[in-house]
Amino acid sequence: KGFNVYTGLEWINLQSLPDNEDPKQSKIEVVFQKDNANYAEFSTRLFDPIVDGDYDKALAKVNGLLYETLHGQMVGATIETEQKSATIGGLEFNLFILSIKYPSAQVITIEIYSRLFENNRELTASILYALPEQGDLMRDAFKSSVFGK
Repeated sequence: KGFNVYTGLEWINLQSLPDNEDPKQSKIEVVFQKDNANYAEFSTRLFDPIVDGDYDKALAKVNGLLYETLHGQMVGATIETEQKSATIGGLEFNLFILSIKYPSAQVITIEIYSRLFENNRELTASILYALPEQGDLMRDAFKSSVFGK
């Protein structure tokens, strides 16, 4: 309640992002947005083990690249990370958390839940928040999700 809901195409247009038709790249499915600093984005992509290799190793590489990119762009900020698993809808997801602390004492947290399904489709839920109570709302909503295999 109180969030705007956007389809992937609406979000791409709203953010002036390039449209991506490559099935091997991430496709934004839906976004729930409270404001620019509190939103959840859900995307899917085809994971090809022949090209991408081991899923856990590929995911660790992506998480490392994300950290390095943010670390290079957030001058003066400190970034703490945590990697663990989380059970959502009875399924185990990889969870990568980044907490970005700015010199102004503002904290932005990004929680990235990722899981590979049987059809080699990866689901990624990225929850970004500046207000912990908004993060709690989005996380609780995601944790009540139900999935197939």
